[in-house]
Amino acid sequence: MPWAIERSGFTLLFEALVISLAKHMPVRQVALILGVSDYQLWKSLDVLVSQARAQEIHEDISRVGVDEKHVGRQGYITVFHDVDSKRVLFATEGRKQGVFKAFVDDLKKHAGVPESISACSMDFSKTFQAGSKAQLPQAAICFDDFHLVKLAKEALEQVRREEAKHEPELKGSR
Repeated sequence: MPWAIERSGFTLLFEALVISLAKHMPVRQVALILGVSDYQLWKSLDVLVSQARAQEIHEDISRVGVDEKHVGRQGYITVFHDVDSKRVLFATEGRKQGVFKAFVDDLKKHAGVPESISACSMDFSKTFQAGSKAQLPQAAICFDDFHLVKLAKEALEQVRREEAKHEPELKGSR
């Protein structure tokens, strides 16, 4: 049928509804609402995401951010994003140095130029720093503000605790 993706079992209009709902709730919940299996929805979403990703052009990327996310039993995923447009560029399993090679390979597939990346924002991970230096040597490594602020707060708390030992009026002044 012209209004359905081949062998998906859903019409394009139904798939558009699924995408709209999946932006705001888990796929399992969407499946319950629509009365279909989440396996079918994931299968359909996989095809749609693959098609959309094939059309992505990343030639204008100059600053990227990278972070890892723990996803339960599966372990970790690493996500690269465009700092300027705030869009996800690439995600992959793991959080090792090799994820940078996979990112650069994917970037090239989408007309991106790794040499044009001038900055890479990340946490303090030694693995990420090594990966960035190896795959994006021209990019300045920048540490994201979340982790910098966290370190500053921890240092401030340590100083406050030490001072509170000698200055009783500081007790409870956190």
